Amino acid sequence: MQDDRPKILLTLTIGGENGGPYTSHRRIIESELSEKYNLIPLMIPNARRLRNPKTFFSVVKKIKVERPDIVQITGLQLEGFFMMLACKFAKVKTVVAVHGSSLDAIELPKFKKFILKILEKYTITNATKIYGVSDFVSSWDRLEKKINYFGTIYNLPEEYKEIKKSGDIRRELGISKEDIVVVSTGRITKDKGYDVFWNVIQKTKSDRIKFIIAGDGAFRKEWGEAIISKGYQDRVFLLGFRKDIDVILSGGDIFMICSKHETLCISVLEAAMHSLPVVATNTGGVPEIVGEDGGFLIENGNVDEFAKVIQVLADNVDLRITVGNQLNQRVLKKFDRQNILSQLDLLYRQVVYLEK
Repeated sequence: MQDDRPKILLTLTIGGENGGPYTSHRRIIESELSEKYNLIPLMIPNARRLRNPKTFFSVVKKIKVERPDIVQITGLQLEGFFMMLACKFAKVKTVVAVHGSSLDAIELPKFKKFILKILEKYTITNATKIYGVSDFVSSWDRLEKKINYFGTIYNLPEEYKEIKKSGDIRRELGISKEDIVVVSTGRITKDKGYDVFWNVIQKTKSDRIKFIIAGDGAFRKEWGEAIISKGYQDRVFLLGFRKDIDVILSGGDIFMICSKHETLCISVLEAAMHSLPVVATNTGGVPEIVGEDGGFLIENGNVDEFAKVIQVLADNVDLRITVGNQLNQRVLKKFDRQNILSQLDLLYRQVVYLEK
């Protein structure tokens, strides 16, 4: 039977399961939009492998075989450039979802940033349509002034469900009911502020405050060695990549993230859906989630303030519940799933049928 639905390939980077762009595209693929569009994951290698001509042209061939109406690409980084180039070779329309930019990277040399700026300009200019995942992204001059820029479409949250507290992760790790659990999820890198996070842990002296971190990345090995050298094995638990994030969040009392830059942050959205009070860096698109009526925003790198707020929340259960519930109501209203799906539908129609 012929499938008349427009076909859309959404890129998923192999090994990128730990990141927000992967999660965002996976949720779109699994969403109600699949009734209207044939949403297919396009598994691609990372940018380093895409530089290999053989690997690159194998991706071009894969796109040509599928003959999609649209290929949706995540981001402006080097991977985004190679995928835009591949789509040009395959002669297909593109949607670019801007989750971030290589220009935000903290430790990147200036000459590399100069080159990447040129490559990102190519990606932006050649996209059929492009959108940002936050108003912070939409404020970038290099995007909002382009005629192909659609605007902001927030990351699609999971379908709302009643979430009950679970002690499974506490039992797994031997953490008591009386302990206060601070949870964090994401890529364990210095760009994501996990060096700051480690300093906050050392500043937080109470033995009853435990830290559970789910994720993987370049800083994890160094951090793991530091935990052993400090004798923190009963306070800090590095779990690595986990698929059961809901279980981990449901066992937590507080969520903390110390990112040095964020375009939005799916991890914070997930914590808010679990009604956890969030303590996060005041950067990028994070204030679009965590506002005065839910959560705490800390200036970048302010270890003392992070530690102070964690201690205040640890000592006050009523405050934790109030702030967590306020944040939950805030995100349910602002990140309305049906509204986001409607925006994506409008965008896809514009690209497939060249509507205005």
